[in-house]
Amino acid sequence: MKRTASFLLAAFFMVMAPVHAEEAAQPEDKLPWWPTAAQPGPVKDEARGGFWWWPSAPGDVKGLWGNRGYAYVNKIIYDWHGSGTVKNVQVRISDVGYVETEQKPSLMVKRIIRSPKVQFKDNAAAVQPEHEAILKKAVATLKRNEEASVLIAAHDDASELGTARTQAVEKFLVGQGVAGERIKVLAPEKLRESGLSPKQAQEPGTILLIIAEMKEVMIPGPKE
Repeated sequence: MKRTASFLLAAFFMVMAPVHAEEAAQPEDKLPWWPTAAQPGPVKDEARGGFWWWPSAPGDVKGLWGNRGYAYVNKIIYDWHGSGTVKNVQVRISDVGYVETEQKPSLMVKRIIRSPKVQFKDNAAAVQPEHEAILKKAVATLKRNEEASVLIAAHDDASELGTARTQAVEKFLVGQGVAGERIKVLAPEKLRESGLSPKQAQEPGTILLIIAEMKEVMIPGPKE
């Protein structure tokens, strides 16, 4: 039996691209295909920004109706403290009774705000002035978004060097006043499993920061 890590998706359809609530404008200000008289009309989402739009009757302007928007996605990073390794166990059908499970701490990523990265050169692990400018902007983002936390992960480096770089970034953030409970260090293999790493961050020496609204949830999984 082989368990493969996965994430769950819960999509909510919106009529405009994800924006901060304070930046949300009227639909016609953002989307070239607006307006449409489809009813019921959009409903502003004060919490997320954007507008709910789920009409049931078509309009006569441009012939548009139905969902035309983007999806907000909640991603689950399963067993985020785990190593990402799995075991292969050979069993006979007659041996199968039930799978013993245990609760696995997992992260539900509800809304990504920013995903800055810092790039280390050669074998360096210390935070440099060029990194400080990026990290201070990340700190400012966290201060503006009190419900957000930050994930830190070396993109594809589980070595001692990758760990040292991750710890250096974490130490800098703490030194800038970010509470430790708002910082979550994610193993490189868990970052790959999550699918949250953008292509531009997939370079050697990259430490990725994902600033997002997230919540730790417990999800049952096979007991190891």
